Amino acid sequence: MNFQGLSKNCSFLSVRFRINGGISVHSYFSSGFRTIFGFLLLAVLFGYAASCASAPARSPAEVSAHVSAEADARVEPSAAPASPASPAGPASPAGPSAPATSLNPAAPESSEPASGLPEVQFREEIFWLPEETGIMSREGRLTARIVYEYTSDGIPVSETEYSGETLPVKKTVYSTPDASTPDASTQVLEQTDSAGKTVSRTLREYANGNLVKETVTLPNGTVKTVERYEWDKAGRKILWTVTAQSGDSVSTVYEYTDGVLSRMLVKDASGTPVKRFERTISGGLIVREDEFDRSNRLTGSLVFVYDGTLPVREDRVSPSGALLSSTTCAYDDNGNRTTITYLDRRGRVVETRHTSWLRFLRLVPVEPLNSVTGENR
Repeated sequence: MNFQGLSKNCSFLSVRFRINGGISVHSYFSSGFRTIFGFLLLAVLFGYAASCASAPARSPAEVSAHVSAEADARVEPSAAPASPASPAGPASPAGPSAPATSLNPAAPESSEPASGLPEVQFREEIFWLPEETGIMSREGRLTARIVYEYTSDGIPVSETEYSGETLPVKKTVYSTPDASTPDASTQVLEQTDSAGKTVSRTLREYANGNLVKETVTLPNGTVKTVERYEWDKAGRKILWTVTAQSGDSVSTVYEYTDGVLSRMLVKDASGTPVKRFERTISGGLIVREDEFDRSNRLTGSLVFVYDGTLPVREDRVSPSGALLSSTTCAYDDNGNRTTITYLDRRGRVVETRHTSWLRFLRLVPVEPLNSVTGENR
């Protein structure tokens, strides 16, 4: 076969050449190839149509899930975001969506309840209340006795005063705080004499756990005294006002330095200062209290002595510094004051009070620790 010429034109796969005697094969090659190609194209189209007709139809949600799965498969592990996944979309027909989880495998599971609030923990706390106080004379004779009664939770029930060992002279009965009022905010104290006759009735009113008003009423309904209290945000008393049956009133203003009571100013009904107490503080402890009259003259002082942080002696001195009287205190191993002794200026015993104490337990909430700082929230 001698090829005398070879050329290309723009026809689809068309080639012109001549064989020996000059017979042209262009028409045969191009027409035959086109016919075969046409049949092949038709076969492919019919096969695709048949496969589409036999395949089950997909919902838009399935198509979206399929596309998302293919996209996730192409994500490199190091490229996965550390933030939580977006909220799950609508549930598919096959069932509800799985709960959204963090894509960070190192993220710890929450130890808090499903509600999102931390579980409240409690611990036992010991507290002490006076059980009985015996009052002894200079000669050591029991002159009076005070007995305290409580519920098993340490709520006061009654307080009975005896003359000597057994003769009751006065009893104060505490009502259970009224749970029908906000914060169980009222309490009644009924005071009776030795014959059981009511002597007075005291109504105490509380707000946020602080006593805000105390009204003492006589059996005939006459109001004997009204005491009002005000407190700051730290729960410290800042004002105490006493109004007598006559209408006269006296107020005491309390001031603090570094959280310690440092000054008390007593005023009459018109607001005029009639007395002032100035305290000297050292190391967070009150070491001296000076009393001044309305003319700003020093009238007396109290000097305090401590054993650690417990006051063990209190001396009352004149403006000139002369000792007028003393009070000494003794404590048990739990820090409860067990003995108070009153002495005259010569150091002789005037009266001694001995107190025994009862131990109670209560549950107090424990604040959860901050996971970062380790401190209470």
